[in-house]
Amino acid sequence: MQLATSLSTLSNAGPLAAANKLVAKAVGDTDKYIAQGDAQGVALAAIQGMYQVLQEKDERIQNLGAQLKALENRMAQFEAAGRSAFSTDNPQKLP
Repeated sequence: MQLATSLSTLSNAGPLAAANKLVAKAVGDTDKYIAQGDAQGVALAAIQGMYQVLQEKDERIQNLGAQLKALENRMAQFEAAGRSAFSTDNPQKLP
């Protein structure tokens, strides 16, 4: 398929850049217009590329959320240790 071959050569470009370059090449029957099927293929490729970007961002957000939760737990442990170390009920010194 001409569209798939053309998109594979643009692997380092973003999905919208790939779509724009394909449109600029006029992958239709002539250089005067773009066939409807080609335009739909370009649109589908752009949508698929944007979906992949969205999935990567969702994964990154989940990872950052997990890191934040771990840091909040560590902070709570340090705060609890600090409160107990400086409590008047527990006159122990910090190491």
